[in-house]
Amino acid sequence: MELQFTITPKHTQVRVNEQLEQEMLKDDQLQARMLGYVMRFQNLLLGPLLFLLGLAGGMLAIYLPAREFSPQKIISMALFGVIFVVIWWFCSGRLLSKLRERIADNRAKPRAPFRRANQRLIEMKLRIPLKAVEGAYRLRLDDHGFTLINAKGGKGGLAWGRLCA
Repeated sequence: MELQFTITPKHTQVRVNEQLEQEMLKDDQLQARMLGYVMRFQNLLLGPLLFLLGLAGGMLAIYLPAREFSPQKIISMALFGVIFVVIWWFCSGRLLSKLRERIADNRAKPRAPFRRANQRLIEMKLRIPLKAVEGAYRLRLDDHGFTLINAKGGKGGLAWGRLCA
């Protein structure tokens, strides 16, 4: 006995649509985890980063016009460093709390960046292996087992003993 069937692009699309929802859910979970990591690093590194940027920016502003070290510049840099540390000590709490509030407000806004692009990419990733199996097939059933033959001539089969065991 022989059974003939064809896997068409419509069948492929149905199979892609079934798998797409699960893959999009996995992608959403991955993005949520990544956002969690970024939020933790952002909260930990916000203060030190702003401190170093302010300190380095002030030091470079003193050094860069002439690009040479002189005793006056070294004294100016040391004095700037001390003044900056004192001002940072007293004012950083308010500055960082306001920045963290703005960051939290910005995170609260609902966004789905690149969701359509991710959906298309995931759909293409799912479609490639499914598109490879499109075509006409014949399934031969005989006393020894069954054999599957595709239109390209590829064969595969299984004996009844291996199926029932």
